[in-house]
Amino acid sequence: MIAKYDKLDAQLQGVTFELQQMCVNESMANVMSGMAKIMSGANNKMKNNDYQETMKRFMTEKERMNVMNEYVEDIMEGEN
Repeated sequence: MIAKYDKLDAQLQGVTFELQQMCVNESMANVMSGMAKIMSGANNKMKNNDYQETMKRFMTEKERMNVMNEYVEDIMEGEN
C-alpha cells in the first residue's frame, strides 16, 4: 500500500513539474513575442540608408588613417 502511495506521489510530482514547465514555456513565448515587436519597431525607425552612409564614411576615414600611419612609419624609419 505504501509503495502505491509512493508511486502516486511520484506521478503527481511529475505532473506538477510538467505544468511548471508549460508555464515557463508560455512565459518565454510571451517574452519572445514582445521582443519581436520591439525589434520590429526599432528596425522600422532605423534609417538604413543613413546607416550605410555612416559606415561608408567610417571605412573611408579608417583607410585614410591607415595610409597616414604608413607615411609616418616610413618617415620614422627613414630618420633612423
